[in-house]
Amino acid sequence: MSLFSAIQAVFGSSFNISNENASEFFRSGFGRGGAKSVSGVSVNEYLALNLPVVYSCVSLLSDSLSMLPINVQEYDDRSFTNITDHPIASILGNKPNPAMNPFTYRQTATVTQLLWGNHYSQIVLNSRGEAIGVLPLSSDNTQPFINDDGQLKYRTTIGKDRMELHSDEILHIKSMSTDGILGLSPISVARQAVGLGLAMETFGAKLFANDLRAGGFIKHPQQLSPVAHRNILESFQQNGGLENAWKVKLLEEGMDYVQASIPPEDAQFLGSREFQIAEIARIYRVPLVLLQSKEGGTTWGTGIEQLMIAYARWTILPLATQWMQELTAKMLGNEQTRSGKRLRVKIDVQSLAQGDMTTRATYYKTMSEIGVLTPDQIRVFEGYNPRDGV
Repeated sequence: MSLFSAIQAVFGSSFNISNENASEFFRSGFGRGGAKSVSGVSVNEYLALNLPVVYSCVSLLSDSLSMLPINVQEYDDRSFTNITDHPIASILGNKPNPAMNPFTYRQTATVTQLLWGNHYSQIVLNSRGEAIGVLPLSSDNTQPFINDDGQLKYRTTIGKDRMELHSDEILHIKSMSTDGILGLSPISVARQAVGLGLAMETFGAKLFANDLRAGGFIKHPQQLSPVAHRNILESFQQNGGLENAWKVKLLEEGMDYVQASIPPEDAQFLGSREFQIAEIARIYRVPLVLLQSKEGGTTWGTGIEQLMIAYARWTILPLATQWMQELTAKMLGNEQTRSGKRLRVKIDVQSLAQGDMTTRATYYKTMSEIGVLTPDQIRVFEGYNPRDGV
């Protein structure tokens, strides 16, 4: 059974797409072409991943968010209860769709949000209108729009099929927005910074490919014919590159080679590369120490514990809040209206900011003494089974 056949077996006719288009659907749809930056380098969401700091930021953030526990909760003003047998809890925590586990789905969705500024997933419904899965859509082939009736809808392309979906059928996780409808692509907004970083990568590679030397000139006492001119250049360039570094080169017919020099301040571009790492890190609000940068100082406090608390609060929590509110509104909203229950999707960001063992022990002792936490609750927080009555 093919991958798509397995999906059809689970989702049935709720999601209708031909087999020949299945591979197109699961293709990431990364941006094509791209716009040139002032540095002369073309930049789009896919090419940006060739810059190690962009890859590191996107990988770190998507992994951090995807590994956090996610639950469906029923709550009131005083307490909440995790509903482990809720169908939406099974989708989010067990099998979003037949092709992905929960971590992969949330990771993929967060990657597209961090690159394009928007992630879109279709909520697959059964014949009773109940959600039975979520399928990611291509971010560069999906566009929100307001129709003539003032309704928010989405146009998307799946394979060769052009579809129009209502906003209730789409999970839309967006980055910062100026109109509340379409998120801004961090790569597009920071195109010049990303382009400069990519240009430095190319510059450094070409510098090594040319034996760490700048270009030069070949002087000949006479005028060369076009054929001789071409042959000499090709012969000289074929002896360049790292594999020919420091080998003896032969110049004929009284020719001289004049080496062009690189000013020391231009050759020392490592500092500039570190600055570009910091520029990209600021865009994604990732502390440099988490990117293994030698400039990894931080003003977020001292020690890894304070750093992780700040990272969880100011970087991961905003991403998680966007997810929680969108999932609650789109996947639990109708059920809340029908049943009158107060339901929500909750992502536990607190688990990312746990301190060391001594700090946690002191915290738990204090919370237990003032009656905030019971021993069983503390055991659950630490990954142990509760021991009722202990």
